[in-house]
Amino acid sequence: MSSMFRYMVSFILCAIFSLLSLHASARSGTQTNVDQAQHVTDGKGIPQLSIENLGTVPHPAWTGLYALAYAGVEDYDPALNLKADSELFNSAVDWLKANLAQDEHGLWVWQYSFDSTYNDVSIAAPWSSAFAQAVGIQALLAHWKQTGDRESLVVAKKAAESLFVPLKKGGFLFSSGDDVWFEEIPAPQNNPSHILNGHMRTLLALAELADATGEKRYEEWFVKGSDTLLRWLPLYDAGYWLRYDLNPRKEELLFRLANPYGFANPELAIDRIVLRDPLTGEESVLDVGAQGDAEGSLRIAGNDWGQIEQIDGRTVRRLRPAIGEKQDISSDGQMASPYSYFYLTLPNRWADNLRTERFELTVEYFDEQAGNLAVEMRSIAPGRAFRPLANGDLLLSGAGKWREWRIPVAPRSLGYWVGDTYAIKHAEYLQALAARVAELVPWAETAEGYWNQLSLGHDYSLVKPKPIVLPEQTPPLPFWSFDAAGVVMMHMPDGDKPNGKAVYSPYIVASQALDGQNMAGLPLFFKRFALDPQDVRKEPAVQWLLNKGNYRENSRAAVYEFMFQNVYNDVVTVAPWASSFGQNYVLKALTAVSAQRSDDASLADIISKATNAYTVPIESGGFVHSDRLQGVFFEEVPNATHILNGHISALPVLHQVSERYGLSTAMTAFQRGVDSVKDFLDLYDTGYWLRYDLNPKKELLFQIDWLSGEQSPLVASVELQAPQFKKKVILDVAGDNAFEGPVRISGNDWSSVNSVDGRQARSFINGYAKSREDKAGGMRHQVYMFLRLPRDSFRDYFDVQSHRLVIKYKDVAPGRFVLKIQPVHEGNVLEFVPLRDGVLEMVGDQQWKVAHVELRPQDMGWYKGPDYQIYEVQQLKKIAELTGDWFFQQYAERHQYYLEAKQEGRPVIFEPARAAPPHSWINSFKDFFN
Repeated sequence: MSSMFRYMVSFILCAIFSLLSLHASARSGTQTNVDQAQHVTDGKGIPQLSIENLGTVPHPAWTGLYALAYAGVEDYDPALNLKADSELFNSAVDWLKANLAQDEHGLWVWQYSFDSTYNDVSIAAPWSSAFAQAVGIQALLAHWKQTGDRESLVVAKKAAESLFVPLKKGGFLFSSGDDVWFEEIPAPQNNPSHILNGHMRTLLALAELADATGEKRYEEWFVKGSDTLLRWLPLYDAGYWLRYDLNPRKEELLFRLANPYGFANPELAIDRIVLRDPLTGEESVLDVGAQGDAEGSLRIAGNDWGQIEQIDGRTVRRLRPAIGEKQDISSDGQMASPYSYFYLTLPNRWADNLRTERFELTVEYFDEQAGNLAVEMRSIAPGRAFRPLANGDLLLSGAGKWREWRIPVAPRSLGYWVGDTYAIKHAEYLQALAARVAELVPWAETAEGYWNQLSLGHDYSLVKPKPIVLPEQTPPLPFWSFDAAGVVMMHMPDGDKPNGKAVYSPYIVASQALDGQNMAGLPLFFKRFALDPQDVRKEPAVQWLLNKGNYRENSRAAVYEFMFQNVYNDVVTVAPWASSFGQNYVLKALTAVSAQRSDDASLADIISKATNAYTVPIESGGFVHSDRLQGVFFEEVPNATHILNGHISALPVLHQVSERYGLSTAMTAFQRGVDSVKDFLDLYDTGYWLRYDLNPKKELLFQIDWLSGEQSPLVASVELQAPQFKKKVILDVAGDNAFEGPVRISGNDWSSVNSVDGRQARSFINGYAKSREDKAGGMRHQVYMFLRLPRDSFRDYFDVQSHRLVIKYKDVAPGRFVLKIQPVHEGNVLEFVPLRDGVLEMVGDQQWKVAHVELRPQDMGWYKGPDYQIYEVQQLKKIAELTGDWFFQQYAERHQYYLEAKQEGRPVIFEPARAAPPHSWINSFKDFFN
């Protein structure tokens, strides 16, 4: 089959697929397309909207927004080109006064005269909206402030009353316990959609009313609403974009299977795909390989599924080895290969928009060959069409067995499309609210960061990077000693003293109290320094732990502190400091002691207070960090770098304390800690290893690797952008000092500078071909780049967003290249792993181009050796045993596989076979004689 014929077949199939998708979308109901409506105004500046299939209708909310624009207060949509105009402002306010009328419930509202449908929510005319009430109130208040017209203030207060009336009585107030929400669309009454921007706009109007009138009740409603906003915002956060509302897409949920690195999909045999509701046990089952599996509401789609075949009596389809096409911020939602889609529906009737329980997506496949594959979901944001599901990597190990691999699907991943306009408004409203509610500042920054991710970076501030000088690390010396009572002490550097300074470590003391002569490290250290292990006794360590002088105590908690400075990576922790990791071992030791001293009331009190430390914030001397998603993290160091082993090692200990002593604080901390792990563990998952913590490495080493082709692109510059902060650093690849400074190129395979089309750039040679020609030992491609993060500081390491590599180059010849980064499980060695979606495809069209490659937070970790990976896998297995949760069992299994592969020198990221370097007949002649 010719390549042109294959292309035509692919094009036709994709066109059919697109038509089917459009048809499926149409089945969900005709949308009231207000966003695309044409605006017309009468002679007095009053807007009417010409809406498709409805005609020209008045629109209360837009009238309020026009009034604010005429007042010079707010330009809601700059494209409308509205100018401040006092006469038009007065006219719009007159319209608002005249059209505020009592509805059938006796409430004063601005009513809409047309039926409306958005997504799958419909409301019949006449209806009203909290958003319209809010902007109308703000317009009236602006008029009162500018003109002194008392009537405008009175009408604004009259319009506000409906906001506090429950939905069932015709108002806009949804309430549940302490939560209140002002509904932009007050339907259905029992389960409204909770539109985000409508609630926030109402809060801003209430804040203005409180300021204008001084009446406490407006402030009280503002506080109730903003408190609810803080509690609910995690439900809107899809991880890359904020949802429009909490009403999920229930049908036509579109997923695809794709190699996350942009290489060809593995030819995986798939039997079934199941979406299960763990609350009810109901399932939506797509039987891949069954007759009709490409039809109906549960179906496969796209031309990268193979034919039906049988394996072990099961009917399956294999994925075709389709290569992923590049998707980035300029893709604008366009579909791209691999076309390995599947559609699902929610397995039960949706009843609660405040649901937080995850669904479970199971892929049943035959794991016959090691490879890389992930589940992606249709994006709700502009830019790339599909986004990877959190924890969506399958385990393809080549085990030769059937697997049922589950992926959690949170309700916050199930939103409808949210375009640019609402993303901007989310950020603007959160920023305005954060000026009054400090706790909303992280959310305002997050929303702005999400919006900035769509910017190409032309307006980013250029940062002049400074050299990184790491603080001197202070690792323990390989020497232990005893104090006078027989307590083991570790030694830290102390000037020129060869054995340093002896210090107490709560972790080491607890290990002695727990294990005595079997404590970790004894065989090595005591053999080395000719100390007798028989001298190690538990009792001195137990007495040290029980001594009140060795822990800090208040009415709530007891904390064992480290009394020496600790430096790791670029994190400096001054003494004294509390550590969840050390306290974990203290609790284990005290629990073991209490088994022999069950009647010791003072010991029970210490255990209770030591457990309470897991409920105390780090700012107050405890271990708890709370993030904006309302999770908890038990910190190993109080700098809140979120060291993974410090948190997960606390969970089995807390469970043990809860079981033995019945302490509710221990069980609550355990349960909250487990729930948090499910939310954040994917941030540690590089796809081949677990990160040590979430503190990003500030200087990163990259490689442009050569996959195929006879000639490299001409590279002019490489930018490392931080869209979150609109900052960037630029590496001028062809600059005079390109090989020097904090951002620089390195490696012998870069060429000298070329001047092409009035620009300067560098190519690079095929290092693999060179090493073959030179008969060099090993195969090395020496095209490296050192780049600095544009910003070093972050409010919270949980909130570090993706960075972006931007490569400007000339495409001079066909070929394939891949951007790689030094992996977190390698130390100071020149080893690299591909960045996800980091393949650069060259066609040789002689055009200057720009490639964008995402740099995930997961890619920016510091080095972490196998010892920690072993420990973390052990802890995940323990948590799996305690909870019976498949999530932890799967994580432990997958990272055990990565660990064993690393120990055995096997790859876990499978790149395409590198094309053999081209050889002339002369080179072949040389090879014959060599």
